Amino acid sequence: MPTVSEMYPSLYVSGSDLKGRSFTMKIASFRKEEVFDKEKNAKVQKVVLYFADAKKGVLLGKTQATEIAEALGDDEMNNWTGKAIEIYPTNVKAFGKVFLTVRFRKATTATVAPPPEALNQEGVEEDEPEHIDPDNPLNIK
Repeated sequence: MPTVSEMYPSLYVSGSDLKGRSFTMKIASFRKEEVFDKEKNAKVQKVVLYFADAKKGVLLGKTQATEIAEALGDDEMNNWTGKAIEIYPTNVKAFGKVFLTVRFRKATTATVAPPPEALNQEGVEEDEPEHIDPDNPLNIK
């Protein structure tokens, strides 16, 4: 049986995409993108970090950006491209709830792992209705 996150993949990497494992990934780029903020009920600009060999990016909050800067020993985001970082899932308590989220730390290995399949799924915006192909419900290309 598919999980909810498999049937309704996010546009961005979520903690559940990592399937409980950590991965060493190479940073490809970052850019600001307009995303819908549920709390503000409006579109806002957020930084999105992308990796080599993965279609999905990570919505990068200040905590995550600080983790990467500390792990890489470099606060200048333009210098992060091409560097390896370890991405891992963890539970975080916020707003009175526990969320499975993505965090970063210094890569423990120089070997860059292929990303999990979920990082290459086409995501969908939660607020938009979607068409699910019954022969390919995960929209795998």
